[in-house]
Amino acid sequence: MNIDYPLPEQLDGLKALWQEAFGDEDAFLEHFYTRGFAPDRCRCVTVDGQIAAALYWFDCSYQGKPLAYLYGVATAKSHRGKGLCRNLVENTHSHLKYLGYAGAILVPAKDGLFQMYEKMDYAPCASV
Repeated sequence: MNIDYPLPEQLDGLKALWQEAFGDEDAFLEHFYTRGFAPDRCRCVTVDGQIAAALYWFDCSYQGKPLAYLYGVATAKSHRGKGLCRNLVENTHSHLKYLGYAGAILVPAKDGLFQMYEKMDYAPCASV
């Protein structure tokens, strides 16, 4: 297992993982990977050279402190239940701290994910 920024040749693997995890159409993926994606705001797990998990972030701030808004956190179905997401998030937290971020926020897509992220020290901070 390796955790790092994606390499250019791994872009197709990232797209395939995103599509598997979120079901978005090719048009969305093309738009995202040409306009919203930045390799220096993405971390991925590779297992035997293949993309097994990934996450992305946008820069944001709160009370003047830089934060990373994590999104698109996904693990390939064939690699779920092996702790890859936890390892990826923990590694990314350390990396973001090294880069000078004060913290990270995220918005789980499903209620069941709140428990998973609480085990990674996330806590609900607001609701609408």
